[in-house]
Amino acid sequence: MVNENATTSVLLALNDNPTSMVMSYHLERYGFIVNSARTNESLLETAERIEPNIIVVDEDLPGNMNSSDTCNMLKNKARTKNAYIILASKAEEKKDTSIDSYIKKPFAPSELVGKIKAFAKENSTTATKKILCYHDIEMDVTAFKLTRFDKAIHLGPTEFKILQCLLELPGRVLSRDHIKNYVWGHNSQVEPRTIDVHINRLRNALKDNGDEVPLIRTIRASGYSLNAPRELVRV
Repeated sequence: MVNENATTSVLLALNDNPTSMVMSYHLERYGFIVNSARTNESLLETAERIEPNIIVVDEDLPGNMNSSDTCNMLKNKARTKNAYIILASKAEEKKDTSIDSYIKKPFAPSELVGKIKAFAKENSTTATKKILCYHDIEMDVTAFKLTRFDKAIHLGPTEFKILQCLLELPGRVLSRDHIKNYVWGHNSQVEPRTIDVHINRLRNALKDNGDEVPLIRTIRASGYSLNAPRELVRV
């Protein structure tokens, strides 16, 4: 059974690194996909790239801009305007249309986890479908479903996210660093070999028969590319 939170992405931008690590641990236990950012600038860059469902922003996040301006920018960007933004603040709630919810500092990890779980559950019934298609492959990102030739394919969360990364840029050569940052975040310590292992699992899951050329090509010294077999390419 697929974890109901497996397609909910949370971006943590907290000023206190130990708190961020504890939060990541607890959220991942509940099946959430978790990434983190350390500055307002890296928050904007990461959010633009991964399109998180929920963003937790610390009002004391360092950077060349303040967190309030960052939240306003997030709400005015096409790829992040629908993200649910929670501001961690020492003060009471402020009148700011870019903030969806507040949590008062200091807070217990369980309090923030509860707030995130409640939103994820509420959002799961109203979320807009996001469908990615490439030749005979169809991915329903919202429902965590994948089909090929109209047959269901079951993937783990990591393989699903890697394929999502490839489906968003089919035919493009994506470096291991690009895939690592998309799936695990910039601060991860994932080794290239780990990515290779997940790619091989994904190839095997997608394979229709033993004679088929793998849909995911290895480009030596460059990375990976999603390419349909020649007989599937429409001219």
